[in-house]
Amino acid sequence: MSLLLYLVLWLSLGQTSEPKLFKENGKVGMINASGEVIIPAMYDEIGWSSGDPTPIDGVIAFRQQGLWGLISVQNKVVSEAKYVHINKLEKKYLLAGLKSRYSNKVNYGLLTTDGSATVGFQYSSISPIGEYLIVSQMDNRQNRYGIIDYKERTTLQFKYDYIQSVNDKVLVVTHDQKSALYQTTGRPITPFFIDEYKASQNDYHPFSSLGQWGVFDGEGNITLPPVYRSVSLNDPAIVEVEEYSQWKAFNHEKEVQFEVATDTILGISKNLLLSNQRGNARLFSSKGHFIDSLLYEQVVPLDSTMLLIQQDGKYGVRKIGGGYVLDPIHDYIEYQNPFFYTLTDKGWHIYNKFGRKLTSRPLLEVVPGGETLVAAKRDRYWGYVDYTGKLAISYKYDLAQPFQGEYAIVKYLNGYGVINTFGQWILQPDHEEILTISDGLFLVRNDEFRQLINAKKEVVFETYNEIIEHPMGLVEKNAEGKFGFIDPKGSPRLNLDYDSISNVLNNEYVILIRNGYYSLVNLEGRIIIPDYSQFEKILPFTEELVGMQKDGKYGYFNLDEQLRIANQYEMAGVWQDGRGPVMLKGKWGFVDLQERLVIQPYYDEVSPFVDGVSIARKGDLYGLLDKDGNEVVQFENDMITRLPSGSYLIRKGDKYGLAQTNGRHSLSTIYDFLEELSSGLYHVKRRGKSGVKDDKNVDVIPLSYDNISYDPINKLIFAKTLGARRTVPLR
Repeated sequence: MSLLLYLVLWLSLGQTSEPKLFKENGKVGMINASGEVIIPAMYDEIGWSSGDPTPIDGVIAFRQQGLWGLISVQNKVVSEAKYVHINKLEKKYLLAGLKSRYSNKVNYGLLTTDGSATVGFQYSSISPIGEYLIVSQMDNRQNRYGIIDYKERTTLQFKYDYIQSVNDKVLVVTHDQKSALYQTTGRPITPFFIDEYKASQNDYHPFSSLGQWGVFDGEGNITLPPVYRSVSLNDPAIVEVEEYSQWKAFNHEKEVQFEVATDTILGISKNLLLSNQRGNARLFSSKGHFIDSLLYEQVVPLDSTMLLIQQDGKYGVRKIGGGYVLDPIHDYIEYQNPFFYTLTDKGWHIYNKFGRKLTSRPLLEVVPGGETLVAAKRDRYWGYVDYTGKLAISYKYDLAQPFQGEYAIVKYLNGYGVINTFGQWILQPDHEEILTISDGLFLVRNDEFRQLINAKKEVVFETYNEIIEHPMGLVEKNAEGKFGFIDPKGSPRLNLDYDSISNVLNNEYVILIRNGYYSLVNLEGRIIIPDYSQFEKILPFTEELVGMQKDGKYGYFNLDEQLRIANQYEMAGVWQDGRGPVMLKGKWGFVDLQERLVIQPYYDEVSPFVDGVSIARKGDLYGLLDKDGNEVVQFENDMITRLPSGSYLIRKGDKYGLAQTNGRHSLSTIYDFLEELSSGLYHVKRRGKSGVKDDKNVDVIPLSYDNISYDPINKLIFAKTLGARRTVPLR
């Protein structure tokens, strides 16, 4: 490079007292303010690793062959090039990284400008904060943080998970997922109770504890206690806060059991409640006594003693009251008493209900289920492990189903068979398909041939027809679409000549249709009403009387086929409470056991009588009838619905009320919302406020709350008042 080029570079950089860099032949050197070369262009880089080219105390870093060293601005080597990087700090100290002799790990230390190590190269990280340094060291494959000064004197022991600075005076120190405030001198300011901290540009900093937010100042003083749902710092001296909703828990006797500030609260088991504060769950007793805090993303009760929890995207199982059954390290957990089935990136494992791992090696797959043996896959094949985790049946099957009772279906060498808990063949693996019908009875298919075979290997039934499972037992269906019945033991009960089969009625009967006529059969396959009685339809019924169609008209018969109410009606309904709905000329009325038309057919729709009351419709309006036809609730309502307690929910327009079986309106039709919480208690809303009334129109909880919820497990009513937003000064 010519002298002219030196001068041009010097003039372009500005005439300052700081030396400047120049390049020549791909190498870097330095010139002074007069343009004189003070460091020849012989280095790959000159300056600090961060890119800053400003010398400190007459010393600058250089890079040669990928490593950094120190030289003076007179090109005198202060420290040979052996560091991974070098950066300048305050107080004329230099932060340098040195690769470990035995690995690629970089250790950090501090140098002075004369190249001396004032802090040894034994730290995983170093971060200056005022007169001190936040440093970390590797301990059992985990970084542990502490505080030292510039003379490497320890002021805070190396046992913390993380340390970050708030300012030159205050630190946030984290240990076991909780944080505390410390002075940089190592003196604690607060206990470990902070869950989250948000750095702020001013001297006040929001933090949370157990889902509640507060503020501390630059000295570490708690200026706003952590009791709020959120805090927002819009002014250095004023904070906007959002309070949590306040919940009162009432029992049925109107007594307040406790109060709690939270987003939601619900009962999860007997004497156990779960509240949620912005994702932070808390457990309470049904008396409001605090049990535990659960800082998890998801909490699901498994039973009265355990909770499934999610933390940082991983799942675990926690005991109610504290302690883990399974650590939150799993991608998936399924619980089927007495086993846990867990999945990680290494595979499946099986644990017992106490958290003891039963599998010594990961499994490729498992099939949850089975009371004693668990179907598991290792490498390419399936086998079974027992409740201690020991291999009970060798890994040799292509597929394996859970044990149902004493038997399991497996696939072996391209055929299906059945084994017992000792791995012995009950049915050889030479079948195309096997289904378990009951413990010890199997449906076997080969081509189009089907057999029912028991555990003694006896063929109890065989057919070329389709066999379908049914609540009665089994249904046989041929190619013509005809049905027959087979009982659960495999014995034929009804011939294969029925056109259709209903679902089970009254938990006891099935309606069959053959050649257009109906018959009634019980679950044992005994014919109660035969189709040769030539009924054209059998209606759903109570056992008192059965509505049936014969000769095109409807009437009522008993189960002995005796006519009780003449078949002279266009339609009939379910006989109940001594009354039968019947239709004449397109309108509905009721007959009694003496065949008297006790309620004339005036109505477009009626329900069966329940507790002496029927819901009826005339045109578009609904009312209530008693058994004598009296209109106990007038026909002026848009809808009437019977509630589980026996009261009637009434809607007129967009307003709701409540009527009793005697027609008395216990709650006038004035409410915007009405729902039954439990027998005799009703959640009502009016003018944006919620309360609870009983069926005598007495206030259990006044109409002054923002919402009501109910815990049927512990019989508690929760009344919610929304949290306010307001501004508060910082003290």
